[in-house]
Amino acid sequence: MSGLAAFWRENRAIILFFAALAIAFVALRSSPSDIGSVDEFAEVLHQGQPSIVYFYSNY
Repeated sequence: MSGLAAFWRENRAIILFFAALAIAFVALRSSPSDIGSVDEFAEVLHQGQPSIVYFYSNY
């Protein structure tokens, strides 16, 4: 058990950094919308409520 404790003491900052990064990724990522067509998108825009549009591309 002392080997695990020594590993934790030596690498605590790095482990906590990557754990915080993983938690932030899961908590802050955006979810896909349920809009399936251009017509549905136009309907949502013309409902009279503010809308935020994100454009995403893998390229």
